[in-house]
Amino acid sequence: MYRWRSKHREEMAAKSREYYAKHREDVRRRAYCRYWENPEEHRAQRRKYVARWRSKAVKAAQEWKKRNPEKVAEHRRKYREKHREQRLEEQYQRRIRKRLGVSAGSISPSAIAQLLNAAKRCPDCKCILTSDNRSVDHIYPLSRGGLHTLFNVRIVCRSCNSRKHTNIPEQVPLGSFGG
Repeated sequence: MYRWRSKHREEMAAKSREYYAKHREDVRRRAYCRYWENPEEHRAQRRKYVARWRSKAVKAAQEWKKRNPEKVAEHRRKYREKHREQRLEEQYQRRIRKRLGVSAGSISPSAIAQLLNAAKRCPDCKCILTSDNRSVDHIYPLSRGGLHTLFNVRIVCRSCNSRKHTNIPEQVPLGSFGG
């Protein structure tokens, strides 16, 4: 039997493709049902397969990404939305390391999240803060040697943060924040 299969591999593959093309929905439905009968077993098999055939799996994933750019974009959008505060924290830490060359303080993502949730009004212009218009402001900017610590950050609206830019408090023109 094995010898016959090895000799007729191309023929078997062609028949398999032909069958799948004719019965695509049935094949997919049966596979779906088999998966949900015992999902943990299938996940374990998948993990073993990926560990064994890592390079093939990576290539297959890359090809899938090329074929499905809209699904990839949607997944990335959802991930960025779900992990927004963590991403902001990572960006701040990266800036600190890049500009100062050392670790210059740290605020945990949960502390940033608490600050964001607690802030109701912008301290400069007094507008109501929403999830769309709030941002983390460094009182003394990182680019000017400010530290990324709890004592150097505050929550302001995006327009006030953009207006302040990299100025330190003494350099901000009076009345520029509307408060």
